[in-house]
Amino acid sequence: MDTWFNCSGFPALKYSGEPIVFGRSRSCDFHLPHESVSRKHAWIGVKNRQLVIENQSSQSLLLNDEPIEGPTPIQIGDRLRIGPYVVRVSDTPEFVEDLESETTTALDFEELKAAAEAKKQLADAEAERERLEFEIKRARKELESEVWRGLDTHREKVAAQKELESLKDRLAKLTARIGSESPTTKHARRPMPVRRRPVRRGRPGARRRPARGRPGPQRRPGPTRGRPGPQRRPGP
Repeated sequence: MDTWFNCSGFPALKYSGEPIVFGRSRSCDFHLPHESVSRKHAWIGVKNRQLVIENQSSQSLLLNDEPIEGPTPIQIGDRLRIGPYVVRVSDTPEFVEDLESETTTALDFEELKAAAEAKKQLADAEAERERLEFEIKRARKELESEVWRGLDTHREKVAAQKELESLKDRLAKLTARIGSESPTTKHARRPMPVRRRPVRRGRPGARRRPARGRPGPQRRPGPTRGRPGPQRRPGP
């Protein structure tokens, strides 16, 4: 008995004994061009003499509306849902669209519309996330610059305080050195002697200073003015 895989809008594919890969990649045996379909979504082949299907992506894969885990046997009459597509397993190829396929096509259109809306929302959310990341990075840079600026100011303040303490120490040492070299030491300068001006002798009008402890020479008093002096007697 032959096994055919039919999907609306795609040519039927017959299983010839070789594994079949369903996916979005053009290299797949059954190409399903939709964003919700992985590049290699499902694998169909023979394991333990049974035809099985295996999900090879992180997306969902339904067999008769039930999710599968690991290799799962399939048979004629099963329905596979891969993304928005419904693949039917039958023993004959289908060339005429039936009511079920029309319903599936309408459902696919609604799902495609919802997927496009979800994609737009996802793009907007991604742009908002990038904007927020940029704002966070800018705010972090500003905060780091402020922190480093504060650290630089603190370092400058500490360096200025250290320099001030060093200057104070140097001033104290210099003051102590000047105090050790004061006039009381052997290196002090001796005071200059006071020179007295000598009294010139022989100068008219100059008077000698009397010696201490010894009276000076007494002068005889001259004639007092207003008193008549001695009168000479007339000669013979």
